[in-house]
Amino acid sequence: MKLRPVLAALLVFFGVFLAVFVGLSFLLNWRAGVSKIVDAPTIELAVAPSPTVTLTAARPLDTPTAPLTETFIPLALPSSTVAITRANTAAPTPSRTPTVSPTATLPLPTITPARTGQLSAPQRIVIEKINVDAKVVPMRWSAYVANGRWQSQWDVPKNDAGHIYDTPNPGERGNVVLAGHNNLYAAIFKKLYTLEPGDEIKIYNSARQGFVYRVVQSFIVAEEGQSLAKRLENARVMDPTQDARVTIISCWPEWSNEYRAIVIAKLVGAVN
Repeated sequence: MKLRPVLAALLVFFGVFLAVFVGLSFLLNWRAGVSKIVDAPTIELAVAPSPTVTLTAARPLDTPTAPLTETFIPLALPSSTVAITRANTAAPTPSRTPTVSPTATLPLPTITPARTGQLSAPQRIVIEKINVDAKVVPMRWSAYVANGRWQSQWDVPKNDAGHIYDTPNPGERGNVVLAGHNNLYAAIFKKLYTLEPGDEIKIYNSARQGFVYRVVQSFIVAEEGQSLAKRLENARVMDPTQDARVTIISCWPEWSNEYRAIVIAKLVGAVN
């Protein structure tokens, strides 16, 4: 019975010893880990210095002396480059006030026009009232710079009537547009402004087919020195149409090109 207290004491001593041993082992291991962390080599990252950017004021762009802006005015006929000499007297006052004549109320014969592209290009125009019998040739426009602005003008033939190349041919549905000089070269349309509603115009194509047009309007509009809006409004006479007509454009008065003389005639038949 005396052995029990001794065994109990031994067990307690052994338990305490084990606990102390485990505790010391843990403490020693923890210190060794901390030592490794503390003694780890330091890694320095080299950061390249940021480049220094010096801002300088940009050199202003050179201002163009003649900025080009695009303005197309297709109705504008080329200005005269030929000096017209007159006697040392005051220029005569135009005998006709610019005005729009009323549309003709004359009945127009019924004729069925051909579709665009079916007939040949115009080759000849005859207007008996003003003694016109002239050749018709294709007419295009060219662009040029004037006062720093793009301008355009029709390259009107010197001695013939010009047919705007992308308008219909005689006898076809649509607006056939012709133009010619009034005070230069042959001046074939010098008296165009004298045509009145009811007058006849005959146009022949390259296949020798002839078509009769009857004047329904004859009027004059201001062109020289007018605003762009006004000149574009004038140019609307060249717009496509659903009916079959011819629009002829020239200048007025007979010694100048300050105004535009415009004649519109409707297709009424074929030449017999």
